[in-house]
Amino acid sequence: MSRRKKAIKRKLLPDPKFNNVLAARFINSLMKEGKRSVAERIFYHAIDLVEERAGQNAIDVFQKALENTKPIVMVKSRRVGGQTYQVPVEVRPDERTARSIRWLIRFARERSERTMAERLANEFIADPRVKGAPFACATMSTAWQRRTKPLLITDFKEATRGNGTSIFA
Repeated sequence: MSRRKKAIKRKLLPDPKFNNVLAARFINSLMKEGKRSVAERIFYHAIDLVEERAGQNAIDVFQKALENTKPIVMVKSRRVGGQTYQVPVEVRPDERTARSIRWLIRFARERSERTMAERLANEFIADPRVKGAPFACATMSTAWQRRTKPLLITDFKEATRGNGTSIFA
């Protein structure tokens, strides 16, 4: 971490076809070895396939898929008194988006369809209750959040009692 001033976050230009910043972020994450035109071709073909198969506005389906895969809570290790605890921490909004984009691309690459555009399209259309691994990642984190709902991050000191016992054990 730098001791100097905070790094300035650059504004991302929206993609030329849909004028959407999320689509531009997705294309940048999809890109390999600097081949933006290949990544754009894959993404736009996937969007066309979604429009064809779902019969809805493809950008709305894409944004809904991103929204469904965003994690709410993640756990971080916190060491207290020689013991390591898994403490729930809220995920920052930009980190939520980055993780959901990464998960969608990762699980689309693991699918067995013939082309990457078909894999992405099917991942966007996938019903979160039935199939789709990124949705499973997001629901695991939300299920974990529901299980630890009474615990707030500010209550961590009260949660780790002074006598060595803990509510995390």
